[in-house]
Amino acid sequence: MTEPLVDVVIASWLGAAGSADQLELCCESIRGFTAEPHRVLVERSFDSAAVNRNRALARSTAPFVCFLDDDAWVTPGWCTGLLELVTRGDRVAMAGPKLKLEDGRIFCCGIEHRPPSSFLPIGYGDEDDGRFRAIREPFALPSTCLLVRRDALEAAGGFDPGYGSCQWEDLDYYLRLRRLGFRGLLNGAVTVYHRHLFRSSTYESNSEHFFRTWAGLLPALAAVGA
Repeated sequence: MTEPLVDVVIASWLGAAGSADQLELCCESIRGFTAEPHRVLVERSFDSAAVNRNRALARSTAPFVCFLDDDAWVTPGWCTGLLELVTRGDRVAMAGPKLKLEDGRIFCCGIEHRPPSSFLPIGYGDEDDGRFRAIREPFALPSTCLLVRRDALEAAGGFDPGYGSCQWEDLDYYLRLRRLGFRGLLNGAVTVYHRHLFRSSTYESNSEHFFRTWAGLLPALAAVGA
């Protein structure tokens, strides 16, 4: 059996309505559109996204891991386009795609930081009219679909289980990778769709936890991708 080049880690929350159908669509798209040897590692429970991802990471052995939300689905060439960015032999260890809503509008082309405390998805709600096809280095990339090289994963460790349910834990994780000196690029020629159904009930408490951790550290990170 061929060893996987990429482990696709999917955290699936049992409390979300329709999550089983979403997960099946996600996995079907991976099976249909991933040319590289890969393995899908699903953790499905009532625990938080951070805890579920950490469980899957403990089983992962591939040189690359791609975090993928269970309400996302990939398109042809997605994995190849992301791997191209993280196999250059430099400090680029994270890569993400252009994320689109079901109706074809932009969901997120990276995350913009507006000091002191605003984080905005780049392009949200815009038409996909060709402006977002470039390779760029945003302030951060979400874990909706995020490919990470093994050396960066091992340096960063797992997600912080202090974040409940979901949201903010992925920005925390990404910024820890950046503080370790790793860089991330967005490939706007790669498209992944995202359903984006709800805001977590722990959004506010997660936000407070994030800013307690990062308020004094954000200025030093602002220059990269500015």
